[in-house]
Amino acid sequence: ESYFEILVKYKSDLTKPFDEATTFLNKIERQLRNLCSGTTERNCGS
Repeated sequence: ESYFEILVKYKSDLTKPFDEATTFLNKIERQLRNLCSGTTERNCGS
């Protein structure tokens, strides 16, 4: 493997957990918005 390929793989390995966490938090945010869509803003803290 070339040095560049190793760096690309290393970057991918480092960013994967952050990407997964971002996806997870976005899903949670979407679910909370859906739950709050039928209630008043005051009850949801928005």
